[in-house]
Amino acid sequence: MYIQFSKMAFSNCYITIFLSVNLMTNKKQTKTTSMLIATILLTGMMGFTIQSAHAVPSTIDFEGLCSAVIGAPIVTADNSVTLKVGTTLVGATDGFAVTVGGFQEAFLSTPVDTPHNADGTVYVEGGKCFYSDDVQGFNAGFNYYLSFANPVTTLSLDLYDYSDDGNFDIEFPVDCKGNAPCDGDVATLTVYDDLAQTSIVGTGTYTVDAANWFDGQVANLSVAPGASFVSASITFSNIDRGTGIDNITFDTVPPLEICEDDTMDLIAGQHIDSGDVTVVNDGTILLITIHTQDDWQLSESHIQIGETLDDFPLTKKGNPKVGNFDYQREYDPLVTEDTYEFLLADLGLESGDTITFAVHTVVVQTDLDGEIIAEETAWKQGERFVQKGNWAMYNTYDIQECDVIE
Repeated sequence: MYIQFSKMAFSNCYITIFLSVNLMTNKKQTKTTSMLIATILLTGMMGFTIQSAHAVPSTIDFEGLCSAVIGAPIVTADNSVTLKVGTTLVGATDGFAVTVGGFQEAFLSTPVDTPHNADGTVYVEGGKCFYSDDVQGFNAGFNYYLSFANPVTTLSLDLYDYSDDGNFDIEFPVDCKGNAPCDGDVATLTVYDDLAQTSIVGTGTYTVDAANWFDGQVANLSVAPGASFVSASITFSNIDRGTGIDNITFDTVPPLEICEDDTMDLIAGQHIDSGDVTVVNDGTILLITIHTQDDWQLSESHIQIGETLDDFPLTKKGNPKVGNFDYQREYDPLVTEDTYEFLLADLGLESGDTITFAVHTVVVQTDLDGEIIAEETAWKQGERFVQKGNWAMYNTYDIQECDVIE
């Protein structure tokens, strides 16, 4: 298995959107057994998976999606991929599936603008459709952003038309100072183990070569970092109008059977059901997933894990010192779901052990302009640390011994 572990800051990873086979009729039910099937997509409730190291390859080639705005995730047999374009991840918008040929697309129909390999031969494997930042072709010069519903271990794609237009531009006369790429400019594929794209797992690059300046240039970008990741970006050292990506190929980490999970409400302001917190393990990994609802979003989260409350930072009155919890995250941008992942061995735990833990969050609601209009402290529903005063809560969980699906 591929794990990123740090005591004070964990990767925001392994967020899954697969449906649990057993239908929980009572959300406050604390012990339910789940089997996750990779080909069943989310239809209104969360599921949780533990990931194996055996990946399954998939390819998105856009041939069946021509002339369409790509607003919804693209679903494969074992994953769901969301694509966006923009100058930054925050505020990124929908891109387009466009065709080769015609003024509205990245490539023209002329021979010089037909997709070519680096050696100058015509690139026929790419087909006629690809994903682009603008149906108007030369008007936009954006970065590309991808996110995966299920973790992947490798990523490869074809980058179209990131060429030496700054020196040999047929479309626009430019000066190599920010208007178009020139010899030495770089396109970078970066992969991350969080959806906010703050924790880099690996990178792959393509450098523009003046010897291959022509429009229609096709370059492959790929990365296989040896660890799983859930999002990616393609960014440029200098913009180019009318680029495209195609043949997005990735290896998805398949889900395994999991043990019993513990799901309880995320209580905000003492009385508001703002979401759920689910705890689950597979005998090797412990996952704690926080999910909000009713327009609440996460701005902070804090988790403490120990054998007993003696392992918690507490005041003399027995109240938890949230700022001293071992595991903490802040979210910018805000998120509606996050998963903490722990290796049981790193926690000194094994099947049959019982842990004591607490999940604290700060949840907010925003208006249409993104301004915060409500903010509350929230805890996973459980036992109170003290019976009077502070309403902070903690829980216990039994580490399960589970069989893994091969």
